[in-house]
Amino acid sequence: MSALIALILFGVLQGLTEFLPVSSSGHLSLFQYFSKEIGENLSLNIAVHIGTLLTILIFYRSDIRDILSGLMKREKEATSMTLLILTASVPTAVIGLLMKKKAGWILTNPGVAGVCLLITGIILFVSDRIKVRQNFQLGFGIGYGQALLIGLVQGFAVLPGISRSGSTIVAGLFLGMNPKNASRFSFLISIPAIAGAGLLEAMELSEGVEIGSLLVGGIVSFLTGLVAISWMVRVTMKGHLKVFSYYVFSLSLVFLVCYSMGWGQGLI
Repeated sequence: MSALIALILFGVLQGLTEFLPVSSSGHLSLFQYFSKEIGENLSLNIAVHIGTLLTILIFYRSDIRDILSGLMKREKEATSMTLLILTASVPTAVIGLLMKKKAGWILTNPGVAGVCLLITGIILFVSDRIKVRQNFQLGFGIGYGQALLIGLVQGFAVLPGISRSGSTIVAGLFLGMNPKNASRFSFLISIPAIAGAGLLEAMELSEGVEIGSLLVGGIVSFLTGLVAISWMVRVTMKGHLKVFSYYVFSLSLVFLVCYSMGWGQGLI
């Protein structure tokens, strides 16, 4: 496989799996295991995450604009929504920093990703047992305690293989949010999470940066992300998250067999 094709596939994987409930970190970890062209490339990881961050900013631009405008006007709803996002972001930041400092090897271990994909599969499999609510309340329809719990879930999604979007949306539905608000809240709280993670990784950069490669990865992840995020919102609204569990289970089991037998590393 040529380096350009590998870059494009890497960007497509990030763009799709960041928003679909199948774990972008898990897929990127597995792809880096199998690809001799990509390997561990910190700068490329940053580039594709910037691409998906731009996707969220574009897709939820109206919500972001309304919140910022409301804050300037000191509107109660905008203030409440901002505080809910910040409340969820605190445990995410604490868990992420502790994991990176105390157990950083876990975050890049493909074996861990394979096992955690099984956990994601279980989360998605039980999602259809949640009674979906269609009452579209103002704001997000949750309190600060519920936001804190969703932030904790997002924090543990730093583990490769745990789907951030899948786990936080399912947590939101479980805590009483309707599908629209669960999706909105999940993706809006990902903005500080993705930005913060990218900043931490950027501070660790030591290798030379190839601008062309970063642009390819970032642009591809941005464009595919736009498709994936709109699809994910529709899937959530229809309560069809369970269908992704079968894919995640299959991927996890196949990879764990390959990993345990030492098959496929650097194959493509």
